Amino acid sequence: MREQYKKTTKVKAIIERGDDGSYGVYLENDELSFGLMGEGNTVAEAIDDFLTAHNEMKAYYEEVGKEFPELEFVYKYDTASFLEYYSKIISLAGFRTPYRSKSRAIKPLSYW
Repeated sequence: MREQYKKTTKVKAIIERGDDGSYGVYLENDELSFGLMGEGNTVAEAIDDFLTAHNEMKAYYEEVGKEFPELEFVYKYDTASFLEYYSKIISLAGFRTPYRSKSRAIKPLSYW
């Protein structure tokens, strides 16, 4: 007998930095019948906590006899968290909007 394979669903997991400097990870998908969330002092800790929540939810579904979807997480930073997390690697100066003259031609940054 052939083993049946479940279809894997890709879902976005958003990484955000909190006001207190901690990180959170949550699902952006409203189509699932459950939510997942993880927290930690670092991105790695938040993702580990998120994956623990996923495994606990999966175990609960098995315990009550419900089918649990196979999920593949695509991690995305919200913009502010992305810039904060990578601030030691990239410079915000690289994101400045180039100066536009009255003719609307974009001048190179060397004109600043």
